[in-house]
Amino acid sequence: MVRPKSTVTRQQLGARVNTEMIKKIKHLAIDKNVSFNVLIEEALEDLLKKYKQK
Repeated sequence: MVRPKSTVTRQQLGARVNTEMIKKIKHLAIDKNVSFNVLIEEALEDLLKKYKQK
């Protein structure tokens, strides 16, 4: 999948994540025709919204 060049500055993140979770996210990315990174950013945005509401 090719996306237009983003103006958002990105930084590489290193984290250890459960192997099965990574597999599931990769399969979801393929099923939804989006990149793995897009799904991870979406998940992080949802997490921030969840804790901001409290």
